[in-house]
Amino acid sequence: MEFSNIRLPARRQAAAHGRTEDAFPHDPEGRALARRDAEAIPAGLSKDVASATMNYAASSSVEPFPTAHPDRVVTVLAISPFDEDHIFLAHLFSHSNWQIHQARSCEEALEALHRYPIPVVLCESEMPDWNWKEALAELEQLPQAPLLIVTSRLADDNLWAEVLNLGGYDVLMKPFDRLEVLRVISLAWLHWKQQRERIQRATQVAVG
Repeated sequence: MEFSNIRLPARRQAAAHGRTEDAFPHDPEGRALARRDAEAIPAGLSKDVASATMNYAASSSVEPFPTAHPDRVVTVLAISPFDEDHIFLAHLFSHSNWQIHQARSCEEALEALHRYPIPVVLCESEMPDWNWKEALAELEQLPQAPLLIVTSRLADDNLWAEVLNLGGYDVLMKPFDRLEVLRVISLAWLHWKQQRERIQRATQVAVG
């Protein structure tokens, strides 16, 4: 496949290609996080997937991802009414020690969110009993709110802008691209982890 044909929203394209000033023109902290994101990836990918991800990074003018500590495991909740989405993601995660929980309805999603510690949620934009905005509202009520990645066959710049403006993390276009899914989930997990670490440091300073 041609990596140059992978479509990314403008801000993510700028960050992925090292142009963090374009991606975050008024946000120095965002630029710093983008540079840090480009230098690490969570552990757990099988050798072939990790190699492919590193090749993707190199083709995008991003520094190759270093080997991560094996106990850094990504956990994802995938919310979709479509069997093909769950089959694709289960197969993708089977090549790693990443963990995936699957939900096909609002009820199943809420049960998983209150049962498992989940840092990243993939949610279909429109479902029979739910939509991504309702999912985002539920996530924001959790103590350590997971980051939301919206999935859609109708993904465009308008949806991406709305997701970001309302507090979501990113949008993944369907049909899924294997390496793009890995890249976006990896960066979301890293961003969530950094947010948690900042909160922990702030709490330690406050009580110290």
